[in-house]
Amino acid sequence: NVTVRAIAEENPAQLLRIVEEVVARGYDLRNFCREMLTHIRALLVIKISGYDPELVQLQPSEAEQLAQLADAFSEQDLIRFFSILTKTEQDIRVSPQPRFQLEIGLVKLAQVDFIRTAVD
Repeated sequence: NVTVRAIAEENPAQLLRIVEEVVARGYDLRNFCREMLTHIRALLVIKISGYDPELVQLQPSEAEQLAQLADAFSEQDLIRFFSILTKTEQDIRVSPQPRFQLEIGLVKLAQVDFIRTAVD
């Protein structure tokens, strides 16, 4: 997932470009946010228990890619991402400027002080 990679790389400029593309394509911003929540949940499940087809409905190849991506984050990171995205989705619903809410929410994700699980 391009969005999660941009978060892992702490690249807010890339996240703003992603929002621009989502808006340009006319995609519903709340749906985008919900899909991100689903993706973060899948990352968390894989991080905690590995690939379990009963818990995450993914193809094994897709799960393998997510497992590699999950290595960039701790469980605590993913839980914080979920909280930020949940608030962002709620803010999008009530805001006269939903794009701004999505941009701010995604930039917050890129600015989270990651709890590194691997030794640098």
